[in-house]
Amino acid sequence: MTKRKLDEIYSCICPNCSGLKVNALGDVDIDLEKEIEKLAHDFYYGHQTKRTALKVANKVAATISGAVAQGYGKDVFSVDWNSADRKQIEHLQQNVYQFSFAKTHEQLKATTAALHSDGKIVPFTEFREVTQRINNDYTNRYLPIEYNTAIASAQMGSRWIQYQEEKDDLPFLTYRTVGDGRVRSSHEKLDGVTRAVDDFIWDTIFTPNGWNCRCDIEQSTDEKVTPVSKIIIPTDIPPMFKTNLAKSGLVFPADHPYFDKLPEAVIKTADNNNPFLYEKTYAGKKGGYVYQNSLTPTGKDFKDIFSISKTLANAGDKIVMLPEIAPNNEWKEALRNVVLPDGVKQGKNSDAIVNGNQVVQFKTSSSNTQASIKGLIKAGSKQSDVICIKLTEKVAAKDLQRALKGQVKQSKSVSEVWIIDVKDKITKYNRSEIADFFKKRKQK
Repeated sequence: MTKRKLDEIYSCICPNCSGLKVNALGDVDIDLEKEIEKLAHDFYYGHQTKRTALKVANKVAATISGAVAQGYGKDVFSVDWNSADRKQIEHLQQNVYQFSFAKTHEQLKATTAALHSDGKIVPFTEFREVTQRINNDYTNRYLPIEYNTAIASAQMGSRWIQYQEEKDDLPFLTYRTVGDGRVRSSHEKLDGVTRAVDDFIWDTIFTPNGWNCRCDIEQSTDEKVTPVSKIIIPTDIPPMFKTNLAKSGLVFPADHPYFDKLPEAVIKTADNNNPFLYEKTYAGKKGGYVYQNSLTPTGKDFKDIFSISKTLANAGDKIVMLPEIAPNNEWKEALRNVVLPDGVKQGKNSDAIVNGNQVVQFKTSSSNTQASIKGLIKAGSKQSDVICIKLTEKVAAKDLQRALKGQVKQSKSVSEVWIIDVKDKITKYNRSEIADFFKKRKQK
């Protein structure tokens, strides 16, 4: 039933684009052949499929989230952390992950249904062929359309934030089509419609107004408002697009067939695997804070890392604990480029970004010797150019300085070392300050 609905909503009904919607334009780089082959085998022979299905969902989500990043034009770390842009990006990416996991759930349901025919299990060769056809529908036919829609929805999601911020100076919006021969006639009738930014009409006709809709909205000071009586609302806008997705923080409509009767567990799994979701887990004393990502590692070092984060936050620093994404294949590398800040080293994972501009690796010293401190700087420099070390015992100033100077001289990439002493006093040394240790004493 879902396939019939998808074919129906993704199929073109206008004479101008000659079915281009179903054979959507766009280069979607995703290969699920190995995973689908394994799923077919494991489904048929009753083996565990959860891990492979999760990989499929994550690969689909990573692909569409890349489209959102492309369309929005900004990433999480290029905007102010408490800005409307950052919140909008998070909302859009949460919708994408839930949509992608729902899509995979529907594909698996279709695969499961193909296992039997007339009450009997079909031969494996037949089942394998059917699963390949199902994957062709969901990956090669539907996904390009969804990918293109994600770009368009993200573009308008970004624009909506801009429109709200600039509406005092530019209070009007105007509907614009691309103006070529592929524009749907119903959309063409909206070209030039101008109303106030917060007018109710944009709750219905704000773009996109269908799959692969290329229409745009312009902001201006134009006071030639179009009377409502002269606005012809298209009757061919799919019901699920008769809303302002950007205003709602959505890429895909809530009533898309993938979401129909979707188990809550699928939504929860999507959120748990979403590297764009952050939660404020600590508020510092001087305006600092700690945000934790859904994929922040919570292993044996987490307690120490979180403790350091809280200490910095109490001093007014703003800490965002980063997700861990293993760089072990192409799709994860692509995801890292979208999710992680620029300062994270190629192929590495860092603990946090501090104050929006410094990627920092946190370390806790157990033995507090010169050798131990030097070892922590050396290890931390592999992950980041800024290392923060928490001391658990009092260390003589000369011993600390010798350790810092000796190792920083060897670790050429290190730009700063932060030290938190046993009383939680924080001292941040840059490379030149460390290089100057003992110079004054020698001059005397």
